[in-house]
Amino acid sequence: MAEGINPTAPRSRDPGDFGAGFYLTGDIERARDMGPVVLKVSVDFGKLCHIENPYGLAQVEPDSEDPASMFKLLAFDDKGLMRTCHSSKTTEERTLSASMIALAFVRMGFAGIVTSTEDAETVIFDPSCVKSVEVCESVA
Repeated sequence: MAEGINPTAPRSRDPGDFGAGFYLTGDIERARDMGPVVLKVSVDFGKLCHIENPYGLAQVEPDSEDPASMFKLLAFDDKGLMRTCHSSKTTEERTLSASMIALAFVRMGFAGIVTSTEDAETVIFDPSCVKSVEVCESVA
């Protein structure tokens, strides 16, 4: 049930910090700030990779068995700057990095990434993990 979820839709703000996809948040105010329609989305979290704090991985030593290490290798440069969102990167570099993250995680068998950030930010790469979608609010 993935109607309303299109991970490949063009992004209007940025290429996506955690990879190219459809972003979800547990913070209703943040959702309202993102656009005129707020969706309530039910997701099979068993299909997602849990990365507690993707922003904090720059200081973590990589472990080849851990998907978070793969994220670190793809998302951070040798200076510890996040390739997908740092202002020193071009839009093309940021977009390529976001696409590479999504592709790598799909190839590892994950439909997206869920975080333990304050708003439980989640990115969906493959809508097969979406169980239901309903319009919660619309100002259009």
